Amino acid sequence: LDGGVLHIWGGLCIPLWNLDSYSKHVSKGECVKKMNNAIEKFISNVNLKTLILSTMGPAYITGVPFKDGFKWRYDKQNIELINDPSVTDRWKIFEVAMRNTFSKLKNLNRNIIFVIDVPELGKNDLSSSDRKEECLMDTDIIRYRKFGPTLGSSIDKINCRVPRSQFNTRVEGFHNLVKKVANDFPYVKIFDPTDIFCDENFCYGYQGNTLLYKDVDHLNAIGSRVLANELVKLIKPSD
Repeated sequence: LDGGVLHIWGGLCIPLWNLDSYSKHVSKGECVKKMNNAIEKFISNVNLKTLILSTMGPAYITGVPFKDGFKWRYDKQNIELINDPSVTDRWKIFEVAMRNTFSKLKNLNRNIIFVIDVPELGKNDLSSSDRKEECLMDTDIIRYRKFGPTLGSSIDKINCRVPRSQFNTRVEGFHNLVKKVANDFPYVKIFDPTDIFCDENFCYGYQGNTLLYKDVDHLNAIGSRVLANELVKLIKPSD
């Protein structure tokens, strides 16, 4: 790429206009200020040609961890429309925020990409005595297995994948919401990485014997390159 790309990112924040996300770990008002400033920066800088918006939709809308992965993230977690706090339904909050964001970006004649999150792996169902056999050494912190980001046995692979049926249940509502909103904003491109990581039976945290994740819901450098190779196809200067 030749530059001109802005990727809005903030830990535990949602990159949507006037949407605040706060919890025990992030103060109220911190995320909305950071995200609004970033969106304003993109709008005001004509040299920025591509905006990528990415977030963990199911996690923040439901406020519920997937298979108990990263439970600390959800401690007192909440989302709020700062311009209309009377809206309390979390699904409606997210929809309104998406619509407000996409409307604000209208008529810019630039590349707007909304990225649906990669599959969450969550914790597996092994007992503590079998923890050494998990795909990830400890799914509450960012850590590889002690012998590195490769898989050493068939047991590793079993524990580093999620049944497609569980994934579908987790994301169906969010995917439907994104498609519903996107239908009203044809200038916004939707990037869905599901087919990169999933087949009809499972969603995988690996390719071959190589791990693609650094924890239960974040890609490692290798996984990021795998995703980027597909995402880059949408990142083109607007005419």
